[in-house]
Amino acid sequence: MNVATLTDRFCFVEERGYMILLHGRRRTMKVKVNGTLMAFDDFGSGPAVMMLHDFPFNRDMWRWQAKTLANAGYRVIVPDLPGFGESGAPLGPYTLSSMVDDLVGLLKYLGIGRSVFLGLGMGGHLVFDLLKRHPRKVAAAGFIATTPHAASQEERLLRDGQLELLRQEGPKALIEDIWQKIDRQNGRAGSSSALLSLRASMEAADPVGLSSALIALRDRRDFADYAGRLLLPTLVVGRDADQAGLRDKNRLLKSVPPKCEKHFFSESGQFVHLENPSEFHSVLVGFLDSLGNCRQRPEVLSKVA
Repeated sequence: MNVATLTDRFCFVEERGYMILLHGRRRTMKVKVNGTLMAFDDFGSGPAVMMLHDFPFNRDMWRWQAKTLANAGYRVIVPDLPGFGESGAPLGPYTLSSMVDDLVGLLKYLGIGRSVFLGLGMGGHLVFDLLKRHPRKVAAAGFIATTPHAASQEERLLRDGQLELLRQEGPKALIEDIWQKIDRQNGRAGSSSALLSLRASMEAADPVGLSSALIALRDRRDFADYAGRLLLPTLVVGRDADQAGLRDKNRLLKSVPPKCEKHFFSESGQFVHLENPSEFHSVLVGFLDSLGNCRQRPEVLSKVA
């Protein structure tokens, strides 16, 4: 192992091609999973919680929540999904299931058998796929601004239009178009420093990653029936007047089991975790703390399935 100290608080470690940046309780790593370079942050220690970002952002979307959960006694893993942030772009056709396979591979690399998974938008769709194909890997699930339904005809047309814009005018035009919609939809969140900071993360997305993710979102499976049979602790968070991901929230709420904990914010944009950070953090920590004796028995959430 080669170790070179950069500053008093930072060190760079390179071992078998894996890169690790240590800063206090935060560890930033890049590892190859299923042939794709995956970047992620690893905060704190305790029961494992993996947070999955939305399209077309990256792991910076969760930076404030990750620190909060780490301070509350959890180990928080926040990856850049393939083609976003510092993670490599897929070489060929990529589906949501392909992304999930990479997440399972990341868990294996980290030696984590089970984890709580929290996802926003596209990240939430990945959690549904995880639950369907790898249920023993999921200790509990959280869905933020996510619907279990397949893309509607309206959304499919939207994704096709975005794909055409990407092909004809490039990623900058697509990002600008998405940003304008976000700004119009998110009220006071549109001018918040937290949301504005995400603009840079959008621009870091790889064109191949953008294209693959758009196709994956357009063609995603319908998990509505499966959602109604969930038996594990589940958290649903959204806004009352969501224009993007929760139009079918009433159908979702009728289908989920009693173990589902629901929180909807009456005055919020799409990114409830940025507009209502204090309330959102309270909801997250409360949900995690409610998972039995996991705080006293970390193996409940991290034992090998």
